This record gives sequence, structure tokens and C-alpha cells, in this order.
Amino acid sequence: MPPKQSRQERLEKKLLAERRRLQKIKNDPELKAQLQEKERQKYFKKKKSGKIIPVGEMSPQQQKFARKKSMESSNRYNKRKKLRKIQDLEEIVNYSDKEDSEINSDNNEDTLSLISPHSSNSFAIESSPPPSPDSDIYEPPSRIPRSTRTKNLDQTSVTPTHLHLEVPLVT
Repeated sequence: MPPKQSRQERLEKKLLAERRRLQKIKNDPELKAQLQEKERQKYFKKKKSGKIIPVGEMSPQQQKFARKKSMESSNRYNKRKKLRKIQDLEEIVNYSDKEDSEINSDNNEDTLSLISPHSSNSFAIESSPPPSPDSDIYEPPSRIPRSTRTKNLDQTSVTPTHLHLEVPLVT
């Protein structure tokens, strides 16, 4: 009799089975269409019962909260996407480094020294570990308010305030 599984092991096993099931459904066009229709019906049922409210029908405070929540989740998604791209790039570089080392060991030459550091096909990647999903990967530059931009334009424009017409006094 096998030893009793811990709760965590059972959950991992269940999660893996669910992933396999969903992958099987997504690979079959008929089952995928059925699943999409089923999800669509669930959404309409929730919307009809009032569990899902459109943002336009919310109070201003609820709108602010919903938009903030949406923005945070999209930021998390974008950070994960950037991190995944960085990791993929590192895997490619590591794989090419492995191939280069095999070539170098066969030829006893340093082929990387033949590439100019300023050539278009040379690249450099930092050896630091990739940033975590919670860290700030990209910090956009601060914006210049429109009022400041227009003030700078107004200062350069010429205004005829110094022109005065002198009218002779008739006595």
C-alpha cells in the first residue's frame, strides 16, 4: 500500500490533471467551442442575476476601484510578459553560448573574438539575474504637463506690446 499523500501533493496532482484536461479540450475545436459557449452562458447568467455590473452603471467610487484593479492586473500581466521575454532571450543566449563553446573546443579557436563589438550582430546581456515580477522593470519618464509646454511656446512668440502709437496733440 503506497504511503498517504499530503494535502499539497494531492492538490498538485489535481491541478496537473485539470491542466491536462483543459489542454485536451483546447486542442479539439468542437470541445473548445462547447467550453466557450458554456463560459459565455455562465457570464450572462451572472450578469442577469446582478453579480456582474458594467463599469458605466457603478457609482464613482466603485468605478475608481474597478479601474484601479484592472490597471493593477494589466500591469502585473505586462511585467510577467516582459520577464518571460527576458528569460526566453537568456535561454537563447545560453544555448548559443553552449554551441559556441562546443565549436571552440573542436576548432581550438576563439570565434567570438572575430566579431567586432560594434557590429550589428553583436549583443550584450547583463549577467545579473532577471528581475522578479513584482519589481519595476520599466519606469516611464515623467510627463511634462500641457500647461508647461504651452508656456514655453508662449515665451518664444512675439507679441506687439511694445508698440505705441504717438498721436500729436492738436491745440
